[in-house]
Amino acid sequence: MLELLIALLIVTILTTITLSNQYEFKEDYYTFHDAYLQTKAKAMLEGKTTPFEKDIYFNDKGNVNKAQTIYFNQNAYTIQLGPGVIIQQE
Repeated sequence: MLELLIALLIVTILTTITLSNQYEFKEDYYTFHDAYLQTKAKAMLEGKTTPFEKDIYFNDKGNVNKAQTIYFNQNAYTIQLGPGVIIQQE
């Protein structure tokens, strides 16, 4: 019984970690992208960490805090770590 509980705990933790970097946005991609670039520019202009959406933060140099995959109408886009370039996945 204890082994089953440990196995369930491990599966739950791995699922949480895997799914925490994937988000489905209801707005369209272009609206998101415009707001994304505006927030990035604001962070660089003000020289301080600026929050965006869903765990996305920009530091004072405009770098994003973590790489993520986001979805718009079943199209996947990856936000790269560092400069925060958004790339469409094929």
